[in-house]
Formats: sequence, C-alpha cells, structure tokens
Amino acid sequence: VDKLKTDVEGFLQTAVTDDVKTLIFTGGEGGEAAFDVAHCVQTYTTQHEAYKSLTIYALAGSVSTWVNSHRGDESLVSGAEPNHRSPTRNISHRRGSSTGLKIDVPEPPGSMSAQALSLLLKDNNGTVVIDIRDNIEGGTIKSAVHIPCATLVSSVDEVSEQFKDANTLVIASHVSPDLDMTAATPLVQSLHDKDYTTAVFILSGGIKEFLALYHDDPLLVDGHPDDSSAFPRHRSRRSTGLRMKVEVPESPPEITQGELSALIINGKLKSAEERSWVILDVSADSNLRGKGKIAGSVQCTSEEVMGGLTKFCEKYKEKEVVIVVSMMAHDLDEAVAVPLQQTFQEIGSKATVFTLIGGLKKWITTNHHNSSLVENLVPAAWGLQPLRRNSTLRRARPTNITVPEAPQKIPPLELQFLIKSQTTTVAIIDVRPEVSGGIIKGSVHVPIEKILGNAEAISEQWKTKDVLVFVSQLSPDLDLVAATAVMQALRGNKSNAQISYLMGGIVSWMHQYGSDANLTTGYDAQVWKEKRHSVDK
Repeated sequence: VDKLKTDVEGFLQTAVTDDVKTLIFTGGEGGEAAFDVAHCVQTYTTQHEAYKSLTIYALAGSVSTWVNSHRGDESLVSGAEPNHRSPTRNISHRRGSSTGLKIDVPEPPGSMSAQALSLLLKDNNGTVVIDIRDNIEGGTIKSAVHIPCATLVSSVDEVSEQFKDANTLVIASHVSPDLDMTAATPLVQSLHDKDYTTAVFILSGGIKEFLALYHDDPLLVDGHPDDSSAFPRHRSRRSTGLRMKVEVPESPPEITQGELSALIINGKLKSAEERSWVILDVSADSNLRGKGKIAGSVQCTSEEVMGGLTKFCEKYKEKEVVIVVSMMAHDLDEAVAVPLQQTFQEIGSKATVFTLIGGLKKWITTNHHNSSLVENLVPAAWGLQPLRRNSTLRRARPTNITVPEAPQKIPPLELQFLIKSQTTTVAIIDVRPEVSGGIIKGSVHVPIEKILGNAEAISEQWKTKDVLVFVSQLSPDLDLVAATAVMQALRGNKSNAQISYLMGGIVSWMHQYGSDANLTTGYDAQVWKEKRHSVDK
C-alpha cells in the first residue's frame, strides 16, 4: 500500500513493460485493503490512456481464506506451514461495484420492534442491548450496557470482541433511525471481519418508544421516572359517529423475518412451554405439509383455528406473543389473526397476535440453508436445490444480489489519488455545521442544513461533475444524509455523477493526511489532537 501511494505510475509502467494484462490484488482482513487499492488503481488507469488495457481485480476474501481452502495443492499455494491453519471467514453476500470488482460485505443491521425486544429480554438468552445515548438519565432498558456512540465508533473492534458470544446485539438510541445506524454499521462490519455470527439490530422507534410502551414493567425498564404520565400509551383506533362510538378491529401488528429469526435462535435452549411466544402456521397448501416449516411452529388449518377459537386461545393464553403465518401474507394470516386477538381480549389474556411479513414462502426461500430456522425441509417441493453434504449452515452461500442505488463509500486512499490527479470533474463537499482545524484541499463547505433546505437548487452547481464526495466529522452520519438528498436531486436532473461519502470522515482524513499540504489546507494539529482525544474519551 505504501509503495502504491508514492509511485502508482511506476508500478503501472512496470506492469505494461512486462506485458501484464491482468492485475489481481490480494490482502488480509477479508480483502478490504486489497479492494481499496484495486479501486484506486482502476480509477487511475481510466484517466490515463496508456493503462486502459489493464484489467483490475480484487480477490474476494483474504489470502488466509485462499490458503486454507487450497492447502496441500502446490499449484495454488506456496510456502504454507503444514500444521498451521490461519483464521478464515465464510463469505456471505458479495456486492458488485460499478468497476466490476467484488468484495465481502455483511448484511446491514436489521430493525427490531420494541415488542420483539421485550420478548428476547424476558427469554434472557443471549441478547445484549447497547444504549448509545450520551446521557441515560430518565430511564433505560433493563440490563442495557451504556456505551456512548462516539466511544463505540472509535473502539469498535474492542466492542465486537466484548460481545462476540452474544446471540443478538440491539443498538438503541433516543429515537430511530439516528445515531443507532451510525454505531451499528461499523459494529456489523467488525463482527463480520472476525467471522463472528452475532446478529446486530437497531431498535425501531428508539428508547423513547420502548419506555412509552413498557415504563411500568420493572422486568424491562430501569430508572423510569415516577410520573408515568410522561409516557403515553398507544390507544386503539376508533371510528366515531355522531351519537355513538364503534370499536373497529385493528389490523394485527407485523413481525419481520429478522425479528422472528432472533426469537427462534434465542429460544432454542427453552422448551415450547417455557417460551413466551408460539408460531401458528395456517398456510393452506396441503401438498407442502410435512415438507418444510418454520422451526418450532405449530401447523394447523385456518378452519381448525376459526372453528375452535376459544380452545386455541385458552391453550395459548399465557403466551405474550402469538405469530400467525400463512403462505404469502397478507391472506389467511390476517383473517385468522384478527378474531384470535379479539378472543384473547375477551378471555382476559394479554397475548398480542402478530403476522409474519413475507409469509412462509419467503421464510423458506431465505432460510432453507439453516436447519436452526427451518425443519423437515424437502427442497425439491419448494423448487430449491438440495443442500450438499458437509456444506456449512453457518452462513448463506455466496449470492449475487441487485441492490437499489445508494451513495458509495470512498476510502481516503482513493480520494487522495483523485486530489493529486488534479482533475476538475471531482467535487468534495464538507457538510459539517462548522469547520475548524483545516479542510481537505479543494473542498467546499456547504453546511448540512443548507443542503437539506433546498437540495435541488444546491445540486445544480454539481450536475456536470463526474464524482461528488461528501465529508462529515465521523462517518456515516451527516455525510450519508447529504449524499442521499443530492443523489435524488441529481438523478431527477438526469445526472449520472458518482455520489460517494468519505470512509472514516474528516477525523480519519486528518489523522492520515492532515500534515500533507498537497492534500489538506489550514491543518491545525492541536485541534485534531483534542478532537481525537475527545472521541477516544
């Protein structure tokens, strides 16, 4: 990396002189550094005609993954110690970039409702809540670990080590989404890089909504204020006529596939009777009965439930949650869930009835590789390929997926190449509310409030640029918000500019390049020393 930083031109000249046609970059730590370097070199080659014939790749996964996979084959591996086995990573999803490179990326953090979290906490089996607010006065979630956002982001590797044995981590901020996503994203990456399987979620609605729902439950909340009126309860919807009030049944609340996965995994060590929830599978396709179901679910027909509502409700009245699943959703699940909920209320049960977003078909398609989540599967009945013997069930097999366009991360190394190339087709926008201690050379300061106030008008000045790079204090935070708003405005203006945000933010940039006058303007070492000390603290 250091050699390439100082002499990428010489490196490429040597490659062309030696008649090299293809460059493949490899590295450690899952190949992230190799991808960053490959991306930089690719950018350089597209700007210089002499090197456009080169094809650039980055090896998906690390060198240790390659060595472990091909150990003993001397045509593929050199110099491996026979009794040494390096740490390896399983590959989940791969994201394709616009340059054709592929890298290992984890799934983004999922969203977990307050209701689902309450069940996990009461099951008390491997779920850890991290409260990332600066100040937790006024109450927090029971047994939550307090790690302020800035501390978590600056010491994310230590945090991932601390909680590597947890089944589920839930990141909670005041409201959501805000700082919770800023904290959760690097934590997911760190866990993934170390091949830990801990699932990470953000708490939907934040701690504010959780306290509003459960402030009077000492099993779920610590340190709530005595004045419970500060937390208004949700009320059912009513249709009001001129002279009378008529109760209108609500549509049942929904549970996501990720939330249900967490419930099942965390409840594995408990018997069906001990769990605070039950899954009722009312899918109608009799041809698929006995050929695959959600792990631990109870299969029954909608006719059986509707014909014996009181019987079913009496059987499960001590449960806190009943999850009704149909084949596709919303069909039979909602038709069964509404009368179930009404009957539970009539017999005085506090059970809440949910339906599963996406239904059974999506569950089987997504989780068929995982025997912890799917039971009695006959793959052919669902049009799936059978699992190979000895195939790992720890993670999904590699899948090429298409994702909606979103701003891309740009590493500091690549940005410094762009600055040194002195191209006029790149705009660097610093969106911090105030700037002090220096800025990236050539960047312009446009506060986030100004961009969000009129994104279409502001973005007009950048519509002829090829690359826009947004910069904030840490990342991702304000930079991603600004980049997304400008991307939407520019796409409406038929601009195909590449929209990016700087990995690690201005703090990371100043740490690496602050003292380089060719890359930074107005650098004040004392300011950044104090800022870094503040973040570490």
